[in-house]
Amino acid sequence: MYNDKSSPILTKVTFTGNKGIDGSCMDNGESSPVLNEVVFDGNISSNKGCMNNHTNSNPTLTGVTFSNNSSRYGSGIYNYQSSPILIDVIFSNNKSSFVGGAMFNDDHSNPSLNDVLFSNNSAVQEGGGIFNNANCNPILTNVAFINNTVSGRGGGGGIKIYKSSPILTNVTFSGNHALVGGGIDMWESTPSLINVTFSANTADLTGGAIYGQESTLTVTNSIIWGNIPVDSQVKIDRGVSKVTYSIIAGGFPGTGNLDINPQLEGLADNGGFTPTSALPFGSPAIDAGDQSNCPQTDQRGVARPEDGNGDGVARCDMGAYEASSLPKL
Repeated sequence: MYNDKSSPILTKVTFTGNKGIDGSCMDNGESSPVLNEVVFDGNISSNKGCMNNHTNSNPTLTGVTFSNNSSRYGSGIYNYQSSPILIDVIFSNNKSSFVGGAMFNDDHSNPSLNDVLFSNNSAVQEGGGIFNNANCNPILTNVAFINNTVSGRGGGGGIKIYKSSPILTNVTFSGNHALVGGGIDMWESTPSLINVTFSANTADLTGGAIYGQESTLTVTNSIIWGNIPVDSQVKIDRGVSKVTYSIIAGGFPGTGNLDINPQLEGLADNGGFTPTSALPFGSPAIDAGDQSNCPQTDQRGVARPEDGNGDGVARCDMGAYEASSLPKL
């Protein structure tokens, strides 16, 4: 489908087995289509994305799935000067022969992602889930990056961030892998992470969870535990890290930070659109966050804060999961 200055509405439509250069499924120029329960599966683009959004194209996607698609850049979605809205969207098993296994954001593209799952996507060079190019500042809320990989000599198993300032709130990174930055790799960037959980991510060299160069990283109310290498969970070269009210293996300077096992449970369906790692009763992450920087809900949509430790005071938890209040006797 090619859309030029138009905004069709698609409901319960499937695109499968299509081939093209840019946008083998859908190419949007100055267009903002509305997609509901649409499936893009097994499509091949030799260059840019199954969906190619360019020149102020801002589609709205709800209940959409991108699976088993392939391209060179952003095998699910490629955005150029475009800012789509994604709600309840799944990217799974998409493969990029270069960068951006599932999504590529380029040149002032600022997509909004709410309740989005990136699982088992891959790129050869950088950004197994997302490649975020210069001057792109997406907002990610209630998102999970699970088992995404970079197979070559690049970084960012979950996300590669280049000269940009994304905001991540209530996000889980688990099982992602790259040469550096198993979860996130960044360069000359200023990302903000609020209530984010990193666990079981791996890097061959350094930055099991996060690696950065010449960047300023802000982390609040987050958990970074159980990533490999264990001695470089977070590694920032020639940059600044402001970390507060977070649990980081090996410790990290900053107000309210802890170096103690958060006792994260295994990744599971704990309600909500995306998988989470629950906090069991007694976890030191419960009621240990900064109340002044507490989102209204957790990754599942559960209201924050809850009195998870039963001391009579409701306070924000660390990480993407908010533990439930104890039952009243």
